Amino acid sequence: MSEIKVITSVQRRRRWRPEEKRAMVEEAEQPGMSISAVDSMMRLFLNTQKDIKRLNFFYLMGVQIGLVLKVLVFFLSMFSVRHQ
Repeated sequence: MSEIKVITSVQRRRRWRPEEKRAMVEEAEQPGMSISAVDSMMRLFLNTQKDIKRLNFFYLMGVQIGLVLKVLVFFLSMFSVRHQ
């Protein structure tokens, strides 16, 4: 009896709008290009966009945390000055 592999993970598929599909087909029809090359470029682009969004989120969180820490230090310094 042969092995059966059961895939239980749920992967979301990328849904392309018609104009995106049309642009990818036009790109693939260019000399020296292929569907595989366009697919690779789009995956790289999308992963880069996700990374940029992720970095922007962490940058903004860092700025917010930095501001909160500055405010806390300010209030703690005010509190310690009053109680000396």
